[in-house]
Amino acid sequence: MKAKYTLLVLLMLTFSLSSWAEEGRFYIYGKCTLVEDTKLEGFISIKGDKLWVSQFISTKLENPYAKLFPTDGSIYFGENRSNTPSSHSFICRYNDIKQLRPVAKNRLEVTIKNNRSIDVSYDFETDITIQLSNGDSKKLNWENIASISFMASSQTPPKNYPKVYVGSLESTQGIYFGIIEGLNYSNKVIPIKFTNESDNDITLDNIDKLECETDRKIEITKGSVKLIADNIKVKRLITSARISLPTMGSIDIPWEKIKSIEKHDISIFNGATYESSIAPQRLTGSVKLNYKQKTVNVLPDEVDVNSEYVTHSGPLAFDLDEALNIEFIEGRNDGIIYRLMLDGIESIEPKNYNYSLIYMKNGSRLSLGADQDVSFKNDGILMLNTKTYIPWRYIDNIKFND
Repeated sequence: MKAKYTLLVLLMLTFSLSSWAEEGRFYIYGKCTLVEDTKLEGFISIKGDKLWVSQFISTKLENPYAKLFPTDGSIYFGENRSNTPSSHSFICRYNDIKQLRPVAKNRLEVTIKNNRSIDVSYDFETDITIQLSNGDSKKLNWENIASISFMASSQTPPKNYPKVYVGSLESTQGIYFGIIEGLNYSNKVIPIKFTNESDNDITLDNIDKLECETDRKIEITKGSVKLIADNIKVKRLITSARISLPTMGSIDIPWEKIKSIEKHDISIFNGATYESSIAPQRLTGSVKLNYKQKTVNVLPDEVDVNSEYVTHSGPLAFDLDEALNIEFIEGRNDGIIYRLMLDGIESIEPKNYNYSLIYMKNGSRLSLGADQDVSFKNDGILMLNTKTYIPWRYIDNIKFND
């Protein structure tokens, strides 16, 4: 076992400089303009997020459509039956953002790639780190920043950055392909590491394949070297793995739900660079009701009255505030958390008070519940062209346009 482990370490030390330079395209890069007009350009880490596919998470200051509804008690929204629709998180990927600009205390103006600006509430407590091309690293705080402008980069990322691990992850719910990262107890991204009985670390980016046995023992393969590892264990800091999928979103999988992870060549992976983000557009689609309404058709010689399941079509606001295809919804099943980009969803079918079926454009189907977006807590749908409000309980299905 010891000789095999030594060989594994030697294999770990070999990597391609060209592929490392290629990985620079996957990391957040941009220009920080400071209040004294100094400009710093380089790789940027915000709240520990380094990848373009990481999610920028903030809170909307208010629901922009609340003013359309009466507050006299004639309409109630969501689980708490409030007279006004609630404000929710604004979540998108960093590669959807053109610029961030502090405009007030704990308040950011987010400009997305179609030049639309959105004001959000944001925690300014965490510093920003920028790695300059000369190798220097600088920590910045928001009160010294005038703006952050994002852009693509082909530079080699800093040596202290983790290498991008592209692979397939098999869980109890299915197999997914994307960028795999580790999460700790605070849901922060940290490297996935394993240790043997000698407390020597093996990091995920140096492993071709791992398989978790039913008793949570790990079998590791690197090239032709296999470690049958009753003495290799996941580091205790790791509670789950996050896999970011190019056209779908991200999935957080508890370690005990993981069956296997297998590495793939980074060159076959698309959808995770600054240039690969989708065009931000208004959500459009159709909403079919789950009860029949009378419709009147006036014909030349008669009046025809029918009862039918009415469908409303046009631009819409999901949960009364998500109106862009780059925004995310959240749901969970079997302890696995799914954050799904609305652009990747084909349709949603509410099934009961707590669960919905989600049909993805890639052909997969998910049964998700618990969270507001996919349960009776949802505030409903607003058809923006007719200002028609549809409560969640009356929805048979929502079909989004391409």
